[in-house]
Amino acid sequence: MKGPKKMMYDKSGPKLVQALEKRNMEGYYCPTAEEAVAKVLELIPMDHTVSWGGVMTADQLGVKQALARRGQPLIDRDTAKTPDERMDMLRQALTCDTFLMSSNAISEDGQLVNIDG
Repeated sequence: MKGPKKMMYDKSGPKLVQALEKRNMEGYYCPTAEEAVAKVLELIPMDHTVSWGGVMTADQLGVKQALARRGQPLIDRDTAKTPDERMDMLRQALTCDTFLMSSNAISEDGQLVNIDG
């Protein structure tokens, strides 16, 4: 990404991290997709079992694939062969060590916005 949009993100990203910290959350601004994936991998210990909700960003960035490539233990409900197996995986995900999820939006003052069907 280049141009005005990139400049806006580079300016607002660090401010958003500060706003999240004021709300007692840890935040990171990663200016590139590669840096974002590297940060995710850095934050997740290798001995953690990982699962996720419907995180399109993780799909778009290739986070799930990067975790699989490094041999991370995963609970991937999309690999289930039957509805029963999928349900078992969904239950297992409730107790995984790291669960990836996302918000629909984050306000400038660090509020997470979630809207679900």
